[in-house]
Order: sequence, then structure tokens, then C-alpha cells
Amino acid sequence: MGVTRLSIPGETATMDSMPIPKFFVTSADPVAIKHVAGLLAGLDGLYITVPDLASHITKSPDPRPRSIDALRAYTKHLIEAVESFLPGSHVLVDEFYDAATTPESLTESVRRVHLWGRHTSLVMPVTLSSIEAGNILSRMGNALVFGPVCTVDQVAAILAATEEAAPEQVIVIIDASRLKAAHIAVAPLTRAINELCVAASREIQLMVQVDHHAVLAWAIETGVPLVAATPSVYTEWTAAGSPLVADAAVAAAMEAGHTTSQTIDLKKDKNSFTVSHPVTDDILTATTAAITSLIL
Repeated sequence: MGVTRLSIPGETATMDSMPIPKFFVTSADPVAIKHVAGLLAGLDGLYITVPDLASHITKSPDPRPRSIDALRAYTKHLIEAVESFLPGSHVLVDEFYDAATTPESLTESVRRVHLWGRHTSLVMPVTLSSIEAGNILSRMGNALVFGPVCTVDQVAAILAATEEAAPEQVIVIIDASRLKAAHIAVAPLTRAINELCVAASREIQLMVQVDHHAVLAWAIETGVPLVAATPSVYTEWTAAGSPLVADAAVAAAMEAGHTTSQTIDLKKDKNSFTVSHPVTDDILTATTAAITSLIL
């Protein structure tokens, strides 16, 4: 049970001697995604974030979607384009949410996105509404994806709400760059999540979003099961020889920072927009602003 293996000090890392994570690319550009698939001789999945979508729409000559429904249709079309050359890959899509999002609307969204493809899953924000929706959906066999999380308390709340979920049915995402920007220590958080899962006899998939090819090497060495990076990060990583071990400076940077905790009351109003942590609040605010700017 848990989420990561333990690295062996002094271990010489090769593709044959250590577990390699599943590689996801964060992009909404089919051309860039196809390029990364060629670089890596395949891809395990795609993660379409709201910023990725905004960037692609801004550069695209296609008519701009002017509603949430139009934005969903646009995203579905992108996924179909990618599946034409990456059939069977797992696709994660950020939810288009706002302060009025309820557990019921999230449940409906998860079901809708799942109909786009057997391997397509909605990424739910870390809110009380999402956690309640996860509780409902965990009894229906749906894949449950939450992120980005910034405290082990958020993961504990997710585990408590999804205790009926099957092993590996739950994916939890942490964004290394956002955590570092908030001076939150990334490596201790990944270990704390693993220890929590082991203690609870639960198995989840931990995805780490990385913003630099050296951090990608750190994630691989750490044993994170899923990593997500932009096309440019994968290009830089392969140009550097696809290293599987991080240098000492990067490893130290991932340990640096403070740990943070919070108290989450699952008995509160389930329609609450936030779990009242400053980093989560900032992420929610930035994402909803990006969604609004896309359709105005």
C-alpha cells in the first residue's frame, strides 16, 4: 500500500534497475503532444489544464468558445484529435468550476467527461464539494482525480471520503512549482502522503507536476508513479540524456521549505468553495479567473 517506493542510497539508476513512472504531458496542442510522444517513444497520458487550454485557444485561429458548454465541446474535440495518434492513453481534464459548483454538478461533470472516452477523467479541485462528490462517485467505480493538493490533511480528507474506492482508483496531484513558490517543502509532502496511505492501508496514485527537467529526474528517482510535464520540459530532459537521478542541488531544493497543515471539517456545508488553505485558495482563484477570461 502507499504511493511511492523507497530510493536505495547509492543505487545506480538505469531503465532496467528502477521503476519508471508513467509519463503525462501537460498541453492542449496536438502537434506538441505528438512531438513528445515521438521523443519518449510513446506517452502514457495527457493532462489538459486550464492554463494549457487558454494558451492553445489564444493562439488558435479557430472561433473562440464563448460558454462553458462550448469550452467543453472544444476540449472534447482536442481529446479526439490526440486519441487519433495516442489511442488508449489516459486523459485528465481540469474541471471548469466556479463558486457555485456543487457535489451534484461535479458528479454530473465526471460522468459526462467519462463518456468522452473510456480512459478520460475529470480533475476535481480540492474543495469540500469535490470531496463529497468523490464520496458519491467512489461507490460507482469512477476514477477519481483531485488536485492540486498542498497538505497531507487534504489527502486525508480525500481518503476518508473515498474509502469505498478500489485500489489505484484515486489519483492525487501535487504541483511542485506552486508548492515551491509558496515555500512549501515538496519532498517531505510526498513522503507524508505515502506514510498516510501506508498507515491507512490505502493505495493511491500520486502525480507530481514538474516545471524543469532536473525536477523530472528527481521525481523519477523518488519513485513517484505518475509525472506530468510540459513539452519543453520533456524536450530538455531528453536533450540532457534522460537522467534518472537528480543532482544534489535539486534534491536539496525539493527538501527545502516548510511543512503546512490545516483542519478540514467534512461536516461543513458541502457546497463550500474552499478548504480554507491560502495556497489552495490562490489556485482556485487563478483557475476560475482563467476560465472566465476564456469565455468572455
